Amino acid sequence: MRIFFTFILSLTAIGHLNAHQNRLQLNLEEGKVYKQAMISSSTIEQEYMGEKVDIQMTLSGVTSYMVKQVHNSYYDIEMQYDRLSMIMGLPTGEMSFDSESDDENDIFSEIMSLMIGKSVEIKMARTGKILEVKNVEVLFDSILDNFPMLTEEQIQPIKDQLADAYGADAFKGNIEMVTAIFPDTPVAIGESWSIDTELKSGFRAEMNTVYTFKQKNADHILITGSSAIKTINLADFVEVNGNPTKYNLTGTMVSTLKIDKNTGWILEAKIDQNLNGDVSIKPLGSPEAMTIPMIMKNKMTITND
Repeated sequence: MRIFFTFILSLTAIGHLNAHQNRLQLNLEEGKVYKQAMISSSTIEQEYMGEKVDIQMTLSGVTSYMVKQVHNSYYDIEMQYDRLSMIMGLPTGEMSFDSESDDENDIFSEIMSLMIGKSVEIKMARTGKILEVKNVEVLFDSILDNFPMLTEEQIQPIKDQLADAYGADAFKGNIEMVTAIFPDTPVAIGESWSIDTELKSGFRAEMNTVYTFKQKNADHILITGSSAIKTINLADFVEVNGNPTKYNLTGTMVSTLKIDKNTGWILEAKIDQNLNGDVSIKPLGSPEAMTIPMIMKNKMTITND
């Protein structure tokens, strides 16, 4: 009899435990459009030849994700930019670019405007991981075809900058930073899990994030993240604006994510990122690299409208 009651109590305990497990994942609907509005404010502090050179940058944009087809473990999605803008504060003055600008002499703003409404195909897992990105390079080529007055020497740096900021690799890492947040198995409130992400926008870096399931409310759940970031391929120089460049940076990122309980889509995200280290640059024609100390600070807010 004791064995029987012990067995019943064990089943009850297991049932009680399972009742508190939650499958955190995306549950998107076919045919629906999901939005992300992002504002990112960055400060880059550098010291060059004994002088401080600070750069302020604000990026903002609105992105739409149309769910074309729902599969068991992933989604076919058409993603497009609805608006893009950038403001840069340099020691020499401020520059601004906007996809809604009507200045015909502002080539970069015109490029941004041509990116609006153009679709990029992605496969997104229910965990938020990006499995595949298509059509990004084709998109850039079609955009730059609108500028026959530019020479190949003028087009290539623009293409490189676009690929660096919006190319397939950069695109994948930037999206995953705020979507690849879900665990592979059910979790209870208070449990944590770890996710690795590779970033390739501007420089290559590895990011390991420990996420924690903090709260479950009537309409949303709350997840927090603590990340460690470090650049990789430290022996390699890559060309940035025509100069061989190498980054050596480490840092942290803290995230607070408010997630729709039904769809898994982000309602609001607040992200605070800090990196420091140095960047080595080989000026054209020089075999020697100069090393510049660097601190990068970024605050990002994402909403679903």
